[in-house]
Amino acid sequence: MGLRPDKSLAEEDFQDPSAAWVAQRFGVSLEEAEWVLVLYRFQALYPEGPEPGRFYCEAL
Repeated sequence: MGLRPDKSLAEEDFQDPSAAWVAQRFGVSLEEAEWVLVLYRFQALYPEGPEPGRFYCEAL
């Protein structure tokens, strides 16, 4: 008769926030919030930082 953590509550901790939430929380536009989420996802993939030369970004 042990306590079982609610799976749905545990999964909520690891879901990305929405762009609307980021925009409201940090006072940025929706477009800026989308970029914040892109950076957030890269940070999660590479917590030690990107390897030099691994990513290429061209200015528009």
